[in-house]
Parts: sequence; C-alpha cells; structure tokens
Amino acid sequence: MEYHGINGDLIKQYITFKRSIGYALDNTYTFKMFDRFTIEQGGDFIGLTRELADKWAEKQSERIRCYTI
Repeated sequence: MEYHGINGDLIKQYITFKRSIGYALDNTYTFKMFDRFTIEQGGDFIGLTRELADKWAEKQSERIRCYTI
C-alpha cells in the first residue's frame, strides 16, 4: 500500500517493524485512513502532535457514532 502524506515513510517503517517481530498487520486500512487524514489537515510536520492526535480521535469517534446509531 502506498502512503503519500508527510508521515508516509514512518507509517511504512512502523508496519515493517511490527511485521518483523511477528505481527501480521494484514489489514492496514486504518493506516491509510490516517495518511489521508494528515494530507487533508495539511500536515507539514513529521511526527504526531497533540493537536493532530486530538483531531484524529474526534474524527474516529464521529465515524464510530455514525455506525452505532
């Protein structure tokens, strides 16, 4: 899977690392969603800020709320 956001290389490295220590990580859809999210947010900072994490958490809680109603 290709990642195009500012953290794309870090996401790929994380997935590679986790797989190297035995995790399957077959479903990487959430990583792709996060990559798209950082692009939408105009992310220009490599890494994870508290502000970005809070926005991501809010978006995920909205998404979950839509499925539980």
